[in-house]
Amino acid sequence: MSGRYGAFTGGRRKLLYEFNTLKSESALQADGAITPTNFDYTSSKGIWSLSSTNQFPKSANKTVASGLTSELFAVNGQNNAWTQRTIDISRYANKTARVVFRYINKNESEVADLQLDLIVLSGTTYSFENISESFQTTTTDTKSYSSATWTAVSIATTNGRWNVDTGGTPTTNAARTDAAGGTYYVYAETTGTTTTNDYNFWLRSPAIALGASPTFTFYEARAGASTGELYVYLDITG
Repeated sequence: MSGRYGAFTGGRRKLLYEFNTLKSESALQADGAITPTNFDYTSSKGIWSLSSTNQFPKSANKTVASGLTSELFAVNGQNNAWTQRTIDISRYANKTARVVFRYINKNESEVADLQLDLIVLSGTTYSFENISESFQTTTTDTKSYSSATWTAVSIATTNGRWNVDTGGTPTTNAARTDAAGGTYYVYAETTGTTTTNDYNFWLRSPAIALGASPTFTFYEARAGASTGELYVYLDITG
């Protein structure tokens, strides 16, 4: 009969019984009343298989935080040939960013002068032909990008930093004598860092607008008899 709590026979007692029954997980799944699959809002289903009114679609362009990204590429060991690397940076479309290289001299050897050349970021090519390309380098060992101190890359052979050079690095058999394109390249001068455990060399480009379809390629060579680890990132500045 109808009671105070609506047209349910038994009134409050019946409602409490049904509520207590539904509280059981086994009852929920056995009765098919509310199962985990019924909470599938990505399929536009509510708890009673009705179209939900609040949808939360996944975005193709997730929010990208400013600062250094996680590593986009890593390589180690010896590689005598210039090798082109291509990195997918499509998720950073329409951002402003620098390319950042971190080289770690793992073996504390002076025969580990890794070289980079023909860095192309969203159509801007850095070939280092007798110029620094406005790149910056660290000059002391630091593991932290955020606390690094920077100076302009120059045509030199200075220890413990990245330099622009041509014709091979000063250390015999430490690197190739040619460039990937033209005659100049940028390299890490490992002489003088052999007493430092895992010496870190950081190198970064100018910040540029990546555009709607960003691309990123570069050439690297690790011709030295003893080479370390190279990590590549973007520094999102806007």
